[in-house]
Amino acid sequence: MQELTLAIFDLDHTLLPLDCSAQWAARMQQLGWVAGAQFRARHAALLAEYGERGLDMQAYLQLTLEPLRGRCAQAVAEAVQQLVDEHLLPAVYAQAWRLLQTHREAGH
Repeated sequence: MQELTLAIFDLDHTLLPLDCSAQWAARMQQLGWVAGAQFRARHAALLAEYGERGLDMQAYLQLTLEPLRGRCAQAVAEAVQQLVDEHLLPAVYAQAWRLLQTHREAGH
């Protein structure tokens, strides 16, 4: 059996110069899936708490998943793909792409 090596990277501020959660929150707001000011304030508070004490995962999931309730899986998938294509992939550091390619070539 061939031994495999796993390389794991954090996205936010490692491969990307931004925070994916904040980008997704902004996207949901653009789509009208969340009430702008109220959602933005709660999201910002959770992220600030994360930086200080750690993430309250239950509260975070409730806030970020509630807007998806009742939505067609296809609509959510399209919104996510659009975010990835238009905002996340173009933001990946050039050095990160090179590092990922190095790992691929090494069979990771």
